Amino acid sequence: MISSLYTDRNIMLKPRIVQIDFEIAMHNEFLDPTTVEIRIVLIGKTGSGKSSTANTITRKAGDIDKNLRNTVDFCKNNNVFIYNGRIGNDKAGKSTSKNLSVVDYALSTAHLLKFVKHFEVLEFSKLYSDIHSPLSLVLGEIRPEFIHQNECDRNIPVRIKPWKFEKSLDFKNNIDLSRVEAVLENLDILNTNTTDVQKDSVNQVVQEISNILLESAKNSLGLTCGKQNSENSKKQPNKLWFNSDCYKARKELRRAKRLYKHYGPTKLRILLFGLQGSGVSSTANTIIGEARFRTGLSFEPITTYCTREASEIFGRQVEIIDTPGFPNAINVDTVDNAFCRLKQGFEMLEPGPNVFILVLPIQRFNDDSKLMLECLDKYDDIKRHVIVIFTGIDKVEQPLEKTKQDIINSESLRELLQFASGRFIMFNNRVKDANQVKTLLESAEVVSKNYSHFMDSRIFNERSVLQMKRIVEGRMKPGVLL
Repeated sequence: MISSLYTDRNIMLKPRIVQIDFEIAMHNEFLDPTTVEIRIVLIGKTGSGKSSTANTITRKAGDIDKNLRNTVDFCKNNNVFIYNGRIGNDKAGKSTSKNLSVVDYALSTAHLLKFVKHFEVLEFSKLYSDIHSPLSLVLGEIRPEFIHQNECDRNIPVRIKPWKFEKSLDFKNNIDLSRVEAVLENLDILNTNTTDVQKDSVNQVVQEISNILLESAKNSLGLTCGKQNSENSKKQPNKLWFNSDCYKARKELRRAKRLYKHYGPTKLRILLFGLQGSGVSSTANTIIGEARFRTGLSFEPITTYCTREASEIFGRQVEIIDTPGFPNAINVDTVDNAFCRLKQGFEMLEPGPNVFILVLPIQRFNDDSKLMLECLDKYDDIKRHVIVIFTGIDKVEQPLEKTKQDIINSESLRELLQFASGRFIMFNNRVKDANQVKTLLESAEVVSKNYSHFMDSRIFNERSVLQMKRIVEGRMKPGVLL
């Protein structure tokens, strides 16, 4: 029973009491407005505004009823609790607005409820608000491990954050050396009794090593939450024909669409690469129609770093990168340096080249050329975008059509043509022939449209570097001719 006092000065000096009865279902933890019956009696002199007051009360009660129902439904559906009237000094449910009603609530989840130390509705002050009373909420210490525990309770996976190179020293220092020494002792024991070694013993040692490294990673890098698995989340297409190649192709297509939307119509971004002294810079000048790249006769390579030029050719914007090329003096360091320069060329053509031109002299496809081809063959992106240009056609003393057929039928060039999917052009850098340049650009347009819009410099990663070094070291072994 809750009573409310009203006074009408126009009709009497003695106050009248209006009683409001609340019938509440005590078994329910929440206040459900549909279970509340309110009975109000209005007493006053004729013409004092009883009917207007009744309309005002009815309208406000309807608004409060709707808002309260929405709040209660929200709490029920999300396992959220209302602090008002339950915690601290607010056991009676003090009003929060003009000392008339409770319109401001403090809510929390069940996990946070145990950390609430105190809750109170403070006295009204115009310093804070015109009509609202301030709410005071005091929380205890919330430990980080409790937060991770809650996330696990909600089936949100917790994993170690990605590796950062600057954390290397911390990772090393956080390794538990006492546990490492224990592992070494176990290995010594296993090594002395190799005949009695059990599979479980080896597994335990391996597991302990893994735990040591993971523990150090947790302490050094920290933890992060993975994405929560949702029943409504999109699943991979469950089709037999949709294999990993289809997935990669779809990913590339979506990425290309985003880049096309960002950059607009793409330019032709051409990168030239080849053996040193094979005419890479001269070919670049022939394509662009001007002598913008350094050329000349020298015992040392003339092009020692990547150079970029841009021009409009046959109405199409074209960007060209001239690279130092593949070295003649072959060892691991020189080849590694050549591919580092090649990666720089990729990065200079943002977001990446869409045509890779491999320049080779038609009279010279030797062991150096084969080694270069073997290194490039490890990059699928390059294979999809490559066009071979044979230079030195001016030195061939036979018709061009006959030379073209000889190239197609050549047994020694078979691997090269397979690498380039049969795409090759013969170039004469000593004459200005617009037709050969036009043919090249038409082939470049086909390559750019048929495959993804560009090649990414990220293909030159640590794995590819190791593969390249193994190839070069294999060729440099005794008995292997270069």
